[in-house]
Amino acid sequence: MSIIVSFFLGILSSLIAIFIVYFFKIQFINLTEFIFSNVYPKIAGQWRLEFVDYDIEKPGHRVIMALSQFGSKVSGEMNTFDGDKLLFKDLIKGKVTPSRVFMFTFETKTLEHHRFGSGLFKFEADSLTLYGYLSFICSICQKTDSEKSTMKKIV
Repeated sequence: MSIIVSFFLGILSSLIAIFIVYFFKIQFINLTEFIFSNVYPKIAGQWRLEFVDYDIEKPGHRVIMALSQFGSKVSGEMNTFDGDKLLFKDLIKGKVTPSRVFMFTFETKTLEHHRFGSGLFKFEADSLTLYGYLSFICSICQKTDSEKSTMKKIV
């Protein structure tokens, strides 16, 4: 009888240990991010990405970023439009720092026009504008570029 009890106590203690490790490894990090979320600048919302000297900038061509934020972690989509036609849909993953810097990477969702890139932007004092650089490489058209850009808050 004591062997069976010891066996089940061993299983129970293992399950408790797994829960404790899960909580402190994953949930504790999320909890601290939530507690200190007022330290990070707010970037959630919609942003328009504008290029300073980009050669394809033309009337009707626009890039809209929809971002969500949890603490320092930022995720979302970057949609490139020509008029009402959606050209590219990129997935964004990144982070924002207490020193008001937004860093992210992006990758196109569709395989027809696959590109990868990154962005590095700094908040202005108004928190509605960011200035920085967007760099990318297109695997289909073999184009690489780094362009000075601004992000302006829409919503």
